[in-house]
Amino acid sequence: PVTDLYYSICWFGTMLAILLLIIGLWNATLLPSEKGFYAFSFLLSMFGAIAVQKNTRDTMMANKE
Repeated sequence: PVTDLYYSICWFGTMLAILLLIIGLWNATLLPSEKGFYAFSFLLSMFGAIAVQKNTRDTMMANKE
């Protein structure tokens, strides 16, 4: 359980990180395929971090019951 303020800060940080990635890739002098690789790998790593956190939370909830 988290507070609404913490939840909002987490969403803001996530959106800011994605926005900064987009701006950085837009200004980078890379091939389009490299830009896609960086964007895809960043989004996959974010998905992995969120999935691990959710699995940990669900395991803790299951152990309480």
